[in-house]
Amino acid sequence: MSNVESKNPKVIPDPFLLELFKRVALINSNLKFVYDFVNSTHQPYTTKQSCIKRSDGTRETAPEDYSFGQYYDVYDNGKPCGVVRVDYQYQRNKGNVSMYAIKSHLVERTSRGRGFIRTGDVAKAVANAKKYLRAPTDGYTLFNKLAEADSTMRDVVSDLMRPITRGNFLTDITSAQILLNAYMTGRPVDTQLESAMRAKLTSDKFDAALSEYYLAKWLRDLPGTERLFVHRNGTSYSFFADNPDPGSEEAAITTPVVTVEFEDLPLKTQERLGVLQLMKDREVVLDVGIRITDTEFFIRV
Repeated sequence: MSNVESKNPKVIPDPFLLELFKRVALINSNLKFVYDFVNSTHQPYTTKQSCIKRSDGTRETAPEDYSFGQYYDVYDNGKPCGVVRVDYQYQRNKGNVSMYAIKSHLVERTSRGRGFIRTGDVAKAVANAKKYLRAPTDGYTLFNKLAEADSTMRDVVSDLMRPITRGNFLTDITSAQILLNAYMTGRPVDTQLESAMRAKLTSDKFDAALSEYYLAKWLRDLPGTERLFVHRNGTSYSFFADNPDPGSEEAAITTPVVTVEFEDLPLKTQERLGVLQLMKDREVVLDVGIRITDTEFFIRV
């Protein structure tokens, strides 16, 4: 079949799945099912269970339950859009049972069984494929890149603030408490402790750490509506049109994405991107934004 590819010549497409692939091809000829044992993140599996546990805690040896599955990655015009799996099971009470399982970005967060919708009815499986096996929208793809970049940004903020928030520049916490108590109660101050503390707090390293702290605080406190995520792909730049952050994958699926060349970006956006493209990865520039990687940026709008 033209819509089925096995990258392992020793693996013959499963007849149970071929029926599904054949019917799906009549609905959406753009879908292609690929078996790739080496590169797929979903690997074939086999499980066995050879005994039954009774309610009183005892166990009974019995004919083995077993199951095994074969995965195919699904592509829509070359874009990954899901996974189809066939499960074969032998159950003592039911005999042989075969199930279709379909997974995609549209069901992963709402369905049970690790994101797979399962059915033994090929007609239902075809209906599920029609409903869920669709290439991710530009909004969904961009939102996932935004989420990863946002996680990196939070790590950067934490790293920049840590020397100050953890008191790394204090001689030690106990000494700081002794000095503070002396100042507040009017008691004589330990001059050696005070000199050591002043030396720490007037060093160039402390000044640099304090500057980084306020830089990170500015980035952390910048409202989401004023922080635009921009992704570069070659010479084009993509961002959400109406809302800098849709807030969820579900909302992102239908949120419009703008993709333009650099010269078509607003002038202020060009200027800030130009600055960040000269920076190193994970570097923050006050009132401009942060460069996550050479293709991902958050800029102030």
